[in-house]
Amino acid sequence: MKVLEPGAEPDEWEMVLDISSQVNHFEDRGLLGLAVDSDFEQNHYVYLLYTYELRPDIPDSDEPMVSRLERIELDEDNNVSGRQILLGSYDDQECPTATNTLDCIPSDGPSHSIGTVRSAPDGPLYVGVGDASEYSGYDQFAFRVYDEKSFAGKILHVDRNGNGLPGHPFCPPAGPGPDELTRVCAKVWAKGFRNPYRFALHPDGGLIVGDVGWAVSEEIDLIESGGGNYGWP
Repeated sequence: MKVLEPGAEPDEWEMVLDISSQVNHFEDRGLLGLAVDSDFEQNHYVYLLYTYELRPDIPDSDEPMVSRLERIELDEDNNVSGRQILLGSYDDQECPTATNTLDCIPSDGPSHSIGTVRSAPDGPLYVGVGDASEYSGYDQFAFRVYDEKSFAGKILHVDRNGNGLPGHPFCPPAGPGPDELTRVCAKVWAKGFRNPYRFALHPDGGLIVGDVGWAVSEEIDLIESGGGNYGWP
């Protein structure tokens, strides 16, 4: 990650963070999302969304990987003063069977990994995750997109610390307690996507999502509120 000071020449980029050894770049994987916080002037937060390298001994291998959303904090001199994994802290191996307490973003196939992170004007983050399965043929992993305990094939809606938000649409309240908004299902905003690789915040609220198609069509979805199932597969 590089920054350019106001008034500097285009060739005067300053390197502030190099995570290249932590990113798997096989085929469509990589550092695919970056967002500056909507209140960056006050909190100096930047968000990085990338496929995490589980095998640094075999860089950029085609083996199943995981992904993560990381928050970077910069000081007044653009030095990194803090790093925190917000989503995807499980990085021992590929994602096991999904549970509401397993913070794992799957990236099993060579494509359909993560994509976009956006910081909304009121603070929360929207994060897109593909179905993480094989893109060129039938793959039973694609059906994880219907499972609210899995991050695969979802649009996520979380706060600046990676927690779910009150009013989450996919799981019943767990009752008072610190775990209420840490469950996977509390972070899911919409499901049923193949690869919502790029999306934008609509000026009137909601999201405009481009979901990557298979052979003959693409899909554009307007998500005005949470809780929808957008049909893939």
